[in-house]
Amino acid sequence: MTDTEYQHYKSANIARIITSHFSPQQKEKLKGKALLDIGAGDCAMTYLVSKHLGMEGNAIDIQTEIDWGGENSSDKKRKNHYMAQLHNYYEYDGSDLLGALKGKKFAVVMYNHSLHHFPSFQAQVNSLKQASQVLEPGGILFLSEHANCFDEDILDLSHILLNLRYSIDKKQVLTPEEAMQAVLKFKSEYQSLYFSKNILDRITNQLGFTLAKEEIRSPTDVAKATFFCFVKQPSRTELAYSPYFFDEDKASRLHHVEDSDHLDLPQRRYSAESFN
Repeated sequence: MTDTEYQHYKSANIARIITSHFSPQQKEKLKGKALLDIGAGDCAMTYLVSKHLGMEGNAIDIQTEIDWGGENSSDKKRKNHYMAQLHNYYEYDGSDLLGALKGKKFAVVMYNHSLHHFPSFQAQVNSLKQASQVLEPGGILFLSEHANCFDEDILDLSHILLNLRYSIDKKQVLTPEEAMQAVLKFKSEYQSLYFSKNILDRITNQLGFTLAKEEIRSPTDVAKATFFCFVKQPSRTELAYSPYFFDEDKASRLHHVEDSDHLDLPQRRYSAESFN
């Protein structure tokens, strides 16, 4: 399967999951409304998913030199032809989503394997809180994530190999020495913070979302890629928010961080499969 074929397959699958609980009339009402992709990367999924749904495509991301695009993306994201076809492309500091969007509302907000790239658990929660605020009542929050935080080394390795493959595809890496330099550069710029499904359930419930659809990409997928579709409840008044609603000490232990201060504390392991 080529990158182009995979992108079309994946985007069609995301569009299907987003509308899986919709009636034909509800699907029709989505057309022309705004979709926001947070952490959009090369904007391929932003453009293709919005096209499948007949929606206005909008993307936002931080400035970074990491290129997540395959053979069809440019070396510099700002030159990407997908980005040029979007309604809006925003750059921000990774924290002030509301300020960057200037009051614009969206019918769909999606994080396509981007939430784990936020630098801390608190940054993830803050981003989701702001996403809930820019969503229309009854709007859709779509997430694709690695739903198991105990395979961090494997997940990080998969990201390294994916980026290296893209560099080789675009003939940026021609020798083993250049490959090693590319890997070291990527590791110096890359950050990740994975979390388990029970934490995601707790956060989204606190923010007034109801799970409409959950789908594991494959039972044998070592990366534990899982797709989630949440609905923002239109009748629910937004809860008073405290950044400490979740025990962050327990959250850090669920991230399986090696910390001698916590070695005597019990840990329970969670996986996507255990929360069906």
